[in-house]
Amino acid sequence: MRKRLTGYLFGTIRPAWLASLLKGAVNRSLDLVYWGNEQLRKRGATQTAQLPSGGEARGLLDRTSPKPRAARPVQSAACEPGIAISVIVPVYNVEPFVGRCLDSLKGQEGDVPAEFIVVDDGSTDGSGEIVDAYRSEPRFRIVHQHNQGYSGARNTGLELARGRYICFVDSDDYVEPTFLQTLLTAAEKNSADIAEVGYYKLFEDGTKKHMLHPATVLRGDRSSAIFQYPGFFWGKLFRRELFESVRLPEGYWYEDTIVHFLLFRMCETFVYLPQPLYAYRINERGITKSSVGNPKAIDAYWILEYCLAMSDRLQLKRDDVFYEQLLYHCGFILWSRVKSLSEDVQMAAFVLAADLVKNNRVASRRRPTYLYREVEDALLQGDFAKWCLVSRYM
Repeated sequence: MRKRLTGYLFGTIRPAWLASLLKGAVNRSLDLVYWGNEQLRKRGATQTAQLPSGGEARGLLDRTSPKPRAARPVQSAACEPGIAISVIVPVYNVEPFVGRCLDSLKGQEGDVPAEFIVVDDGSTDGSGEIVDAYRSEPRFRIVHQHNQGYSGARNTGLELARGRYICFVDSDDYVEPTFLQTLLTAAEKNSADIAEVGYYKLFEDGTKKHMLHPATVLRGDRSSAIFQYPGFFWGKLFRRELFESVRLPEGYWYEDTIVHFLLFRMCETFVYLPQPLYAYRINERGITKSSVGNPKAIDAYWILEYCLAMSDRLQLKRDDVFYEQLLYHCGFILWSRVKSLSEDVQMAAFVLAADLVKNNRVASRRRPTYLYREVEDALLQGDFAKWCLVSRYM
C-alpha cells in the first residue's frame, strides 16, 4: 500500500518538489498510524517490561559517561562604557582557519568600539603562534590557558569582558565586514537583550547555504516564537547583564543548550535580521560526526539536569514555553543524540527523561501540538518504543 500510494503521488502530482513533500508527509503518517499502532505496540510491550528503575537508569548512565561536575564561580571585569562589544573567540587546534577568523574581526567596518578577547585553549598545533601575531593590534587581547574545553575558554573570555554587549565567534568561522555594526545598531535601536543575524553554512568544497529566518522584533509576552531562531552562541549579541549569574557548563557536550533553555527565557526583547553575516564552517569531522556511538553523547541528558537546576536558581518562570522546550529536548534532541548508543543506555536515558517531565509538568494554558502531545504521552506512560518513533518527527 505504501509503495502504491507514494508511487501515485510521484506519477500524478506536479511539480516534483510538491510530490516529494507530500510523499514525506504520507510516509510519516503511515509510520505513526500503521507501524505505530501495530508493530510498535508489540515491541513496546516487551521493552516496557524491561525498563530499568530510576536508580538503575542513573547508575548505568553514570557508569557509561559520568555526569560532569565542573563549575566555575561567576567573576566579571568591570564594564567600561567606552567598549560597546566584547567579542570572545575560543581557539583550539584551528591552524588552517584562525587567521581568517581574526582578520575578519580586524576588518570590521563602522568603527565599532569593540575588544577582541582571543583565548587559546591549550592548542597543540600552530594556532597559538598565529594568535600571538595579533598582540600588537590595539583591540586584541590574547590569552593562553591549559585546555578547559570550549566552555572553559568562553568562560575565561566572559571573566575578562568589559563591553556592554557580549558576542561569541568560533575560531574556525569568520564574519562579514558589517557583522558587528549591524548587530550593535539593531540592539541599540530596539533596546534588545539579544540581537541575531542570519548565517550561511560554508562547506568544505566552498559552497554556501544561506540559513535565514523572517525579520522580527519580539518583546515581552512572546509565547514560544523566539525558539524558532537558532540556539547557537555565535551569530548573536547578548546584553552583558544576561551573564551576570550565568556561566557556560564546563565538561559538557551540547553546552549551547543553555541558549534556548536559559538565555532565551531571560530575554525580554529579541531582534533578528535576515542578513547572512556569519560564515559557519561545516566540519565533517566535528562533534556531530564524532558523537555517533560515543558514550559522551549521554551529556544530552546531563545538560538537561544542569539547565533545570540553573532555571530554578535564576527563578525563571515554569510556563508553557518552558514545558514545550522540556518536551522538545526530552524528545527529539535527546533521542537523536543517544540513538546510536546501546538500547539499554537509550532506555536508561528515556527513564530519566520521563522522570524530568513527570516532575516538571505545568498546567498548560494552551494545547500542545500533536507531536508534543504524543511524546509527552510516551514519556508519562513509559512507552519507550513510541518515544523512539515520535521523537524522530518532532
